[in-house]
Amino acid sequence: MLDVKDLKGAIKPIESRSNPIFRDLKSLLESSGLKKSHKFLLSGRKIVPEFLSETSARSLVTYAGGPEVSAGRLQTLLLKKELFEELDVLGTHYPLLVGETAAIPELNLTEAPRGLELVLALSDPLNLGAALRSAEAFEVSQVILLAECAHPFLPKVLRASSGSALRVPLAFGPSIKTLTATAAQTLTALDNSPAAIQLSRWKPQKNLRLLIGQEGQGMPATMTPAQTIAIEMKDGMDSLNAVAATSIALYAIRERLRSNS
Repeated sequence: MLDVKDLKGAIKPIESRSNPIFRDLKSLLESSGLKKSHKFLLSGRKIVPEFLSETSARSLVTYAGGPEVSAGRLQTLLLKKELFEELDVLGTHYPLLVGETAAIPELNLTEAPRGLELVLALSDPLNLGAALRSAEAFEVSQVILLAECAHPFLPKVLRASSGSALRVPLAFGPSIKTLTATAAQTLTALDNSPAAIQLSRWKPQKNLRLLIGQEGQGMPATMTPAQTIAIEMKDGMDSLNAVAATSIALYAIRERLRSNS
């Protein structure tokens, strides 16, 4: 159990909801606060210790009587337990890490892709986090987050991504509904339309921008990508979970490109 005297770094007690530091921390649970601050709140018994030594780490958030974690060089924010529980939305009961990142740039999708890029329109934080984890695993050069996406630094996204959201190069793009015809022509969409090329027969290019549409909706019917790819499935199955489809496609693309190099 954590004793205040065991904390090595500077200690900042926080006992009131009106404390401006607490209000700032609370804002990191919402997309608007994340966009404004360029900070994030990381939770998890495995991932927090892994990130304590990262240059992006700024402070450790804990409470008296909580699990003992050495903050090292970081400032420790010591909250009343009920305040800590308001921030611990995933119910880990483990110290939280406050980190800081650079602003995510906006990308002009009319430019040609560089390497294997992934374009996502996933609004579910858990799906987005898992997709970002697959993006890192299969060596995606950049992930472009369309306006429909959950914010990549929401606690649920960070947890589901196992920290990949903080390591994969990210950029923001427009809404999937407002993509221009020129931008659409830089995309290869994963979609089980009748005219789609079967993934097993497809020959991907080295520079490729793969689009994963919205959960349950896919891509707009009016959109015309450069090409559409489908994953073969048994008769009667019309779709896969967005994350499963993303992982299958990225693995297949990577292996096909390796075999052709």
